[in-house]
Amino acid sequence: MFISITHDFSVDDRQVIGIFDLDNSTRSADTRRFLRESEKKGSVRSRTRDIPKSFLLCDGFVCLVQTASSPMKKRFD
Repeated sequence: MFISITHDFSVDDRQVIGIFDLDNSTRSADTRRFLRESEKKGSVRSRTRDIPKSFLLCDGFVCLVQTASSPMKKRFD
C-alpha cells in the first residue's frame, strides 16, 4: 500500500524501515554520521522547504519531512 508522505510524494509502506524524530535521534553521533554519509551518497530526499522534524529510513533512501514522527507513524497504522 502507498502512504502519502507529502502532498506530492508517496512511498510504498514495504519500503519504510523506520520513522525517526530528528531532534531526538540526532543526539547520537552515529545517526549524525549516517545522515551525513547518506547525503554525500545522494540518497537523501528532502520533502520540505522548512526545517525537517523527522526522517523516514527507507529501502535505498532517507526522506526528510516537516511532519513530526508521531503523526507520520499514525499514517502507517
